Amino acid sequence: MPKDTGNMSSTYALRSTWNCVQESNGLKIDDVVQFWSFSVDKEACDDAASSNTNKGRLYFALVLVEKAKDEQSIS
Repeated sequence: MPKDTGNMSSTYALRSTWNCVQESNGLKIDDVVQFWSFSVDKEACDDAASSNTNKGRLYFALVLVEKAKDEQSIS
């Protein structure tokens, strides 16, 4: 879906490695996290709406916003 800036929005789903992410970060049930994605090393592009010419590496960041009150582990 194009934004007012002309950039596209995307949706990502963690499918097969979520348990590894949860375990390595010590996440528990009811922890509140934010999941960010960003691109690095984009090539300059005159037309920002032309996403095919604006390639870069995609990275993700997981931010713990609030720890759960209950210490039960995610299973």
